[in-house]
Amino acid sequence: MERLKELRKALNINQDALAEFLNVKRATISRYETGERDPDFETTKKIAEFFNTTVSYLVGETDDPSPPNKNIPVFDEEAWALMEVMAKREDLRVLFSVSPKVSVEDIKFVNELVKKLAKEDDD
Repeated sequence: MERLKELRKALNINQDALAEFLNVKRATISRYETGERDPDFETTKKIAEFFNTTVSYLVGETDDPSPPNKNIPVFDEEAWALMEVMAKREDLRVLFSVSPKVSVEDIKFVNELVKKLAKEDDD
């Protein structure tokens, strides 16, 4: 999966962070990138979601990396840095496992809760 390495390098994501997100070992990511091993379809879909692209782009069926829904936001460097921190911290890792199921309302609620907790720490 040639494009996996290109996407990862372009966004300055290390193999460890991607492996953590996919719940695989770093060596598995390395094998994907060298073509020694191919990810299963579910993992390929997760990789496409992670990089905001399509499975077709990842496997070389198209040269258009655009996701099917052009309204999906592309993460900036700060967002990737935060994701990398969350992947490394065990206490924050739960956010990766539940995030696909979370609604916008849930996110707003948690955001307000975190702000309140941070304010209490300042007092």
